[in-house]
Amino acid sequence: MKPVKVRDLSHDQACPETGTLFVLEEVPFEGRRRWYCDLDGADAPSFGDLDEAVVWGLDRAAGVVVRTLELEFYLAGERPPDWGHDLDLRPWPPSESDRLRIEAAYVAAVALDAQDEIDQRAYEAARSAWLAENAPHLRAAAPAYECVLELGESDDVLAFEELSPDGDLCGCRARGPGRWAFGSPAGAIAEALGLDLDDPWLAAIVATLDHDRAWSYGGRQHLLAARPGREEMFHVSAVENRGSILQHGLDWRCMGACQGQGHLRLSAAPIPRRTRLLRALPMLLSS
Repeated sequence: MKPVKVRDLSHDQACPETGTLFVLEEVPFEGRRRWYCDLDGADAPSFGDLDEAVVWGLDRAAGVVVRTLELEFYLAGERPPDWGHDLDLRPWPPSESDRLRIEAAYVAAVALDAQDEIDQRAYEAARSAWLAENAPHLRAAAPAYECVLELGESDDVLAFEELSPDGDLCGCRARGPGRWAFGSPAGAIAEALGLDLDDPWLAAIVATLDHDRAWSYGGRQHLLAARPGREEMFHVSAVENRGSILQHGLDWRCMGACQGQGHLRLSAAPIPRRTRLLRALPMLLSS
């Protein structure tokens, strides 16, 4: 990242800006660059250099919010007017130590993404070989259903596929070389994650899939989360979404300006960080 550029304040006096530019760090894909930008829901260019993105945003918006891969947030200019003050927005620009940490995390994420591409190709070859032996009539068919399973409160994820239309045959892949398996949902997930077949955690994951398969509203979900816990949990969303929820259910696509939902756990324990962020920043975390 380059040194911070100086903003021309004479432009501000002539044309005061409003709104917020969100600058979101991501591993580049499909031609997008490292820093993806959203200007209050409108299209904005992506940038390879963070400082250039911030300068571009301050020339067009009242404030810029930067989100790094590690979910750290920086604020340049004015705070979004509809945000509370319970989220830690660090002042722009980052310190030199912060910049080094951001860069190290990005380099590690790019390397992990490259390895994941290699693992995916190996998984697809193993899937083809397994189908040729166990279900040759499905070898040329695309998976009937695909999703990503978020597991617990960690960053663990499981790529899951139903290989047969009835869901009896599936494949799944966890992070890391060779961590995949095929067969029944419970058997394949247990083998990929190294779980016993009678593990309660495995039963919870399979129940999550069964619930989604039986859910008739709006089609199958492509991101499912399995969470351990014994307390009651509730969906939470802004009160402005009450009418949309009554009419369309918990479909964020039908909500208005306050899109998104989180989960509230009824217990004395604090709500996990990710849940708080989902409640406060649905747009940032769904990008």
